[in-house]
Amino acid sequence: MVLEAPPFDETFDSLDTDIWYVSSYTNADSYIDTSWSPNNAIIHDEGVLELLLEKESRGGKPYTGAEIQTYDFYGYGRYEVTMQASGEEGVNSSFFTYTGDHLGDDWNEIDIEIYGLDPTKLHVAYHNDGETFEQEIDLGFDASEGMHTYAFEWRPDSVSWYVDGELVLVEEATIAPVPDVEGRIMASIWTGWNSHLGEPTFETSTSAYYDEISFTPFTDIEQPPAPPLIGDFAVQLVNTDTDEIVAYLQDGMTIDRDLFGDANLTVNVIAYDRDLRTSMRTLGFDVTGALEKHKYEQYAPWALFGDPDRETLNGQQMPDGDYQMTLTAYSGWEGKGIVLEEQSFDFTIEPADGILPGEEEPEPDAGFSLLLYDSATREVKAILDDETIVDTAEIADDRSNILVQLDDPALAAATRSLVMTLDGPVSRSIIEGAAPYALFGDAGFTKLRGVTLPEGDYTLTVSAMSAKRGEGSVLAEQTIDFSVGHDTSDSDGVTVFLVDAENDHFLTELSDGDVIDLSALPTTELSIVVAADDAATESVSMALSGALEFSRTESVEPYALFGDSNPDFRGQQFVPGDYGLEISTHSRDGGSGSTLASVDWDLAFV
Repeated sequence: MVLEAPPFDETFDSLDTDIWYVSSYTNADSYIDTSWSPNNAIIHDEGVLELLLEKESRGGKPYTGAEIQTYDFYGYGRYEVTMQASGEEGVNSSFFTYTGDHLGDDWNEIDIEIYGLDPTKLHVAYHNDGETFEQEIDLGFDASEGMHTYAFEWRPDSVSWYVDGELVLVEEATIAPVPDVEGRIMASIWTGWNSHLGEPTFETSTSAYYDEISFTPFTDIEQPPAPPLIGDFAVQLVNTDTDEIVAYLQDGMTIDRDLFGDANLTVNVIAYDRDLRTSMRTLGFDVTGALEKHKYEQYAPWALFGDPDRETLNGQQMPDGDYQMTLTAYSGWEGKGIVLEEQSFDFTIEPADGILPGEEEPEPDAGFSLLLYDSATREVKAILDDETIVDTAEIADDRSNILVQLDDPALAAATRSLVMTLDGPVSRSIIEGAAPYALFGDAGFTKLRGVTLPEGDYTLTVSAMSAKRGEGSVLAEQTIDFSVGHDTSDSDGVTVFLVDAENDHFLTELSDGDVIDLSALPTTELSIVVAADDAATESVSMALSGALEFSRTESVEPYALFGDSNPDFRGQQFVPGDYGLEISTHSRDGGSGSTLASVDWDLAFV
């Protein structure tokens, strides 16, 4: 995809915010061990940009660095930077072009990099959809001791690199095809798990300095054609399980589910007009029809279900049916300011069998979870399944409730009421018309009613209905048998849950040695939530080690590893790998007092 962008020459007397975005995000699942902070991009009076790398943790990463990137996309031309690299081991000072799946294209990149491990060498490379060319060039000087000018010229059949005006290398696609997709221009300083970089040895901080960055297009070279547009928007339907573009949406388009099956989807929008891209601060999504959603996005990528790190697009199930979507670009944050562009369009997702919702009765099928809830502490105590045994030690008098959690977005969108019936030592039947769907009633999540559940056997039936007041057709139904009694299995003193932090859904109970398949989960935003068995618990300390490291002590229920604003859990992306999870419960706030229970578990995310 090609976005026309004018030439520029940035001398860093100030930072032109019409051209540059100062990065503020974390690649949670990347080997880059650095989070980007705008505070670490510093303009000096002499017209020099300092990119600062500090040994300070941020966003779950042990180092905080800096990165700038253009809003615009640039193609064939000459890219030039005057810079002084860091000379510290473990550090990469870089200047490059980049685009990837989250920007709607294959991975394309052209690099100028200097590793502090040996700043007398220049590392050059390019990447085209997984195929790579790279080489090291002896500079004949130490790039960390002063300013030098580096450049590359990108043409359809070659990339040429220059140092201080002298041609040092020409690569004509002998090893890998030359990049063929325009990208953003970027400059950054970072460290990570990369054998080429070595281990970081600096004590507090190090910097790279940039005096000038310029781009001059080759106007005599034909650029690739633009994608189909809706107004000034390129609107992509994206399979977030594979990061593939299913279709560029157009008004009246029908998309066959055979193209993506049961994959999670999102709608990703690219503002194709340069003036619109640089002026837009908010993009509003208004979706009606088969899915109802309103969302404001503040930064690119502009994605319907969000993007936690500007790299990964969140996806959800999008049901079959007709969609009406309006995109509104605003000049201010949170939908304020003037309307810069507004476009409305319709599209249809057609099922593989060609039958749209409403044309035949859906098969009743469970798409929800049943949660045993402590209404006083606002803790989930168990996920109820058939033949679950709930230990009486975990149930306090007059505090138990049962919540129904709608896991399937399509079912949640279609459900107008829930019918819940409990038979056993306590019997109850209720019709609930809005979340939270609570068997014993509620006045919102903060005021759930509670009862005492005596020992004995129970049968619970839940039916999701297509109309209000328990009327209409049955969309999904589930019946389980569970018991309240003395659980003879060993107890660790805590119950631990894996939580979908994007939708605040409890996914599963965790135990020592569990292996979790990330690809089978409905989201990439996860948290770990702890329920304490001992009623004397006043705080819980949690420490996660491994590919993602994080520790936290919580003194208010629910005890969530990454925090919460009940019931809104904050989450992180888990990198595949082995983890250690240590949990201890305490009799006083802040992790003080006596230790009531502790576990030290091993988990694996694959």
